[in-house]
Amino acid sequence: MEILFICSGNTCRSAMAEKILNQIAISKSLDLWAHSAGTRAAASGSMNEAARNALEKLGITAGVHSTNPIPNNITSDLVLTATVEHRDFVLAKQPELTSKIFTIKEFAQRFQESNDTNLDFEDPLDSDSETYLLVAKEIKDSLEIIAAGLTT
Repeated sequence: MEILFICSGNTCRSAMAEKILNQIAISKSLDLWAHSAGTRAAASGSMNEAARNALEKLGITAGVHSTNPIPNNITSDLVLTATVEHRDFVLAKQPELTSKIFTIKEFAQRFQESNDTNLDFEDPLDSDSETYLLVAKEIKDSLEIIAAGLTT
């Protein structure tokens, strides 16, 4: 299953989600492959250094990352966004994705009940390292739920 993660610049949240899910998939031998893009991303930018450091603190190798704008014709099996705003932005341009686009938190709630009504991950851009780590942990927690749910 191919999963596309989307945030704003493709330097923090969606980039971290891509790396986290790909690591989960490898460690559990799951047939999942993630990549990422941004609503305002320029091609060939790099991952935010604080996001990279947050991943390393979670034991995840960031490796090479090159930012990508959202494709004009998304063909991924599933599209997961960092926020409701990102989801709605993509849907306005590609309404045919209605059945396969969700926020990350929204999709995780399909597999584990939650009282959390906030479906967004905070944008850590220009925040301190603790904020990046907190966001990375929240994304990782949601993706572990999703990975387990997709394989049951």
